[in-house]
Amino acid sequence: MKKENSYSTEERRTIELSRRLDKHDPDAILEALQDGSYFCKVNAMITCAKSNIKSEEIVEAIKHLKGIEAVMFGSAVGEYAEATLHVLNAEEYKGDNPFVLGLIESGV
Repeated sequence: MKKENSYSTEERRTIELSRRLDKHDPDAILEALQDGSYFCKVNAMITCAKSNIKSEEIVEAIKHLKGIEAVMFGSAVGEYAEATLHVLNAEEYKGDNPFVLGLIESGV
């Protein structure tokens, strides 16, 4: 008997968007930053930082994520945004948050 897939629409969207992010698709990156789940937002920021992917639209989308306190992987989404903007040379991070500094040191 075949097992039925019980993913919700949002879960299927997150999976598909994650696949596109893995391919460094700029449209997927922007979509994830603007409309994706927090998982996709953080994944998109990490992709941008690791691969130096930036455009005016992407940088602006990341700036909108600063200050978001929702937690993903143990830290606030806004902290990932601050570190990513620094790594992309879009904004200098002047804080002293050990997590953000660690992300910057590792290239996010």
